[in-house]
Amino acid sequence: MRSSGRKDGDGMTAKEYLSQARNIYLKLKSMGDQLRSLRDAAENISPMMSSMPRPATRNIHRTEDAIVRILDLENAMYNEFDKLAAIHKTIYVVSDPVRQAILVKRYIKGDSGGSIAIELDISLRRV
Repeated sequence: MRSSGRKDGDGMTAKEYLSQARNIYLKLKSMGDQLRSLRDAAENISPMMSSMPRPATRNIHRTEDAIVRILDLENAMYNEFDKLAAIHKTIYVVSDPVRQAILVKRYIKGDSGGSIAIELDISLRRV
């Protein structure tokens, strides 16, 4: 992919493609928080013994429903992870280690051009 503005087969420029990485990372973090929350909630689903009458339409499949939700979220996370891994692979195809470092710092870590230039001791224009 080139950053010249030329579109690839998916209709994205190289910059647009690489820019997805930070959002995917943030999405994975959020999904991980949701997954932890669902798992915590699922641990609290258990049959309750009570002398109170039960509602006629109680959900007898609560545990199964919780497990299905957890599995659906895990599958969505695997799909997002695969996208992120593909972006990483694209970056590591670049043979120049300085360019590779620039791409990682900019698109994976989200660093600014100025901080990358200072850290790598290169001009802002090169970044």
